[in-house]
Amino acid sequence: MGLYRDGYTSLLATILPEYNQSLWKLRDSEKAQEKSERKKLREKKATQREIEKSERRRVSEVNRGGPIPSFRNVSLENKQWLTGFVEGDGCIALPYPGHPVISISQKDRRVLYFVQDMLGAGSLYYGDGNEASQLVYGGLRRCLPILEAVSPYLVAQHTVNRIVEVFDIRYEPGVPALSWIVGFWDAEGCFFIGKYNDLHASLSQLDSEVLEKVQRVIGGRIMDGAVSQLYLRKSELLDFLPIYLKYSHNIEKQERLTCVLQKRIDWLGNRQLLEERV
Repeated sequence: MGLYRDGYTSLLATILPEYNQSLWKLRDSEKAQEKSERKKLREKKATQREIEKSERRRVSEVNRGGPIPSFRNVSLENKQWLTGFVEGDGCIALPYPGHPVISISQKDRRVLYFVQDMLGAGSLYYGDGNEASQLVYGGLRRCLPILEAVSPYLVAQHTVNRIVEVFDIRYEPGVPALSWIVGFWDAEGCFFIGKYNDLHASLSQLDSEVLEKVQRVIGGRIMDGAVSQLYLRKSELLDFLPIYLKYSHNIEKQERLTCVLQKRIDWLGNRQLLEERV
């Protein structure tokens, strides 16, 4: 029994210090983790406060400062293009009473730079990562010149309804001009290579009435769904491409079109080579 006790005591004397040391390390680790989590939570709250503060400051700046948009040197075609572009990628909002905002969102900032330079005004806010950047016009003094310039060329009924809600000004939607269609295409349209290496062009929109108006001008067929789409047939696409390239200001879409055209040309060249070899 004595030996057992001595052996047991000896074993405990060996194990306990290591056990206690491990236990203290575990407790220290848990305390460090809790401290780290509290620090992350404080940082998260601080970041959220900064975001809210930045947003309040941004809205204040948008509504307070910046030059007034000028359409003195803007051509008719560019007014029509801008109307279509705003009706596609624009937003008319009322953050709080008496302070309306018109904004345009795009991932590719180059087209926003073009609009900003064309009007000589606009506050540009850069998106992070894959977020879109925004060109913003805030306050009645900056919104009304835009409305006066684009109102004769409005096409979408939902845009007209939104203007009534925010500004209590009534306009009548009309028939889309070719440059309006290009502006709307710069916002909502797409060029791509299909399954059989054919060039395709489509225009997507929740409001099928807008697509019907576009269809009456440039043709195409409308596919109804949760989001309606207008597809241009080959002959209609060939007629539309020169018009699009004439009036478009969306460099990203132009680059995309150039890319798919090159793919189509390369495919036709390879096909011809194969036929010649056969």
